[in-house]
Amino acid sequence: GRVFDVNPGGFTIQAAELVLEKPMTDEMPIGFRTDLFFGDDAEIFHSTGMGAATDNFDLQQAYITARAPVGDGLDFKVGKFVTLLGAEVIESPANWNYSRSLMFQNSIPYTHTGALATYPLGELGSATFGVVNGWDIVDDNNKAKSLIGNLTLTPLESLTLSFNGITGPERAGDSNNDRSVFDAVATWTPPIEHLTLMANYDFGHESSVVQGTAPSAAVRAGYDSAEWQGLALYAKYDLSDAWALAGRVEWFDDKDNARLGATSRGSSTLDDLDIYAFTLTSQWKLYEHVLARLEYRHDKADEPVFLRDATFSDYLDTIAAELIYHF
Repeated sequence: GRVFDVNPGGFTIQAAELVLEKPMTDEMPIGFRTDLFFGDDAEIFHSTGMGAATDNFDLQQAYITARAPVGDGLDFKVGKFVTLLGAEVIESPANWNYSRSLMFQNSIPYTHTGALATYPLGELGSATFGVVNGWDIVDDNNKAKSLIGNLTLTPLESLTLSFNGITGPERAGDSNNDRSVFDAVATWTPPIEHLTLMANYDFGHESSVVQGTAPSAAVRAGYDSAEWQGLALYAKYDLSDAWALAGRVEWFDDKDNARLGATSRGSSTLDDLDIYAFTLTSQWKLYEHVLARLEYRHDKADEPVFLRDATFSDYLDTIAAELIYHF
């Protein structure tokens, strides 16, 4: 269930990122952005069709933006960009916790290549619709496209709701069996000073898969559909200008073991896997642009799926420290 934190007992260069961006303005309604990403994390979210999968470099984003004079302005984004789904992002410093959630790792895509159109809804929020090649892929691997969308609403000044979805065939040579995910994120600032709450729910479905295997076209007939879902609850409290605590409680249900592809004591027949996790992260602001984090995380599964040395266990405890320089 963990894909980003896989090198225990040592130091790791997770990420070094350089962003070049020219935002759109009223005078020039065309802009661009390029995200150059280096480090071990690049191997995790690497897009198929852009270099070797083992490269420690990835062109995370490269897109052009443009605004059409339609109503209050219709914004377009064309190229490679990060997904609309999820409560967390690829860059760990932008998340409340050091480690990524189970859903971010296993339930949703990281990036897309295609086109998006966004229209503002005034104080109510915004709506986005797009067509993309698929999940984490630059050159399409079948003859169909995936549809992606977002509706962000701010019914209250203290409450933001985001509803996201993607659907389309994602397997090589298969243009018929769709993979679909509905994703909802709620962020609330309650009337308690320095406290912010967030919740994220996902539900996913994919046709004609079994046990984490995408069968070949010759044997695909008769395979069942797979479903997965998850829920994560977050809380962040700023104890001072320099010190903050963030907690996350989550549950991920891989009903057909299609997302985790986990094994239990070496068996490949495992299905209906549930994993729970609790994470507590303490963050300190050491200097103006320097942050330090210390995190404890406990994962608990209903099957012994965590391999430690030569034995399998149904739980995993992790302590991690992170040093961040941002500018």
